[in-house]
Amino acid sequence: MPAIAARPTLILLHGFRGAPQGLAAIADDLRAAGYTVQTPPVPPFAGAPALSAYTPDTYADYFAHYLKAQPFQRPVIIGHSMGSIVAAALAERYPELIHHKLILLSPISVRPSRFFARLTTLPAYLPAGLTDFITTSYLHRSDSGADFRHILDLTHTCSHTQPPQRSDLTAAARFSAQHSVAEFQLSQDVLLIAGDHDRLIPRAATEKLAQELRAKLQLLPHTGHLHNYEFPHLTAAAICAFLER
Repeated sequence: MPAIAARPTLILLHGFRGAPQGLAAIADDLRAAGYTVQTPPVPPFAGAPALSAYTPDTYADYFAHYLKAQPFQRPVIIGHSMGSIVAAALAERYPELIHHKLILLSPISVRPSRFFARLTTLPAYLPAGLTDFITTSYLHRSDSGADFRHILDLTHTCSHTQPPQRSDLTAAARFSAQHSVAEFQLSQDVLLIAGDHDRLIPRAATEKLAQELRAKLQLLPHTGHLHNYEFPHLTAAAICAFLER
C-alpha cells in the first residue's frame, strides 16, 4: 500500500486592518481537520514590522523570508481580501516556496471602486470606532444570519491589535486599492471562495478571474466580503474539500 502523503502546513494571511484573530474560526476548524496552521500578521498590522515600501515585490520578499525561516516546506497559502493580493504576489514571485494549491478568500479580483478606495483612507483621519462601523456596515451582508454586533466586535478587535503608524496605514491602504489578483501570473491550482453578495468586489469580476486562472470558484450564498466572520465553518469546509480532492 502506498504511503499517505503528509498534509501540508497552511498559512493564512489576513486582510487590510486585519489581524490573525480575524481568521481564528477558520484556523480552528482546519486544525480540527488535522492540518497545521499558521496565521502570521501581515505588515504593517497586528504588530508586524513596517515595510520599506508597500508593493507586491516587498510583500512577496517579506513572506519569502518568513517561509525560508520555517521548519516546513511548501505550505499552502490562503489569503483573505488584501491578503489575496499578497498571496498572489508571493505565488508569482516565489512558486518554488509554496504548495501547488493556492486558496484566495474574498479575492480582490479587480481594483475596488473609488468609493471603497476612499474608505480605505478613513482610518488615518477618523476615530477607529467610527471607521470600524462604516466599513463593517458596507462589507457585511445583512441577511447572512451572522450577528452584526459580533462581526463589528471582531473588526474592532483586529483593527486595535497594535495598529500601525499613520504613514504605514496610508501606504497599505494605497496598496490594497491599487492592486488586484488579476495582475499576477499564477501557475498554481487555485480555489476562489467568495460571497455571492460581496459589495466590494462584483461577482462578475470574480467569475471572470476564475475563468482566466482556470480556478475553482466556490460562491457562498447570502454572504458578503466578510465570509470569514459570517460563515467561517462553510469556508473551512470548502478549503478542506479542495485540499483533499
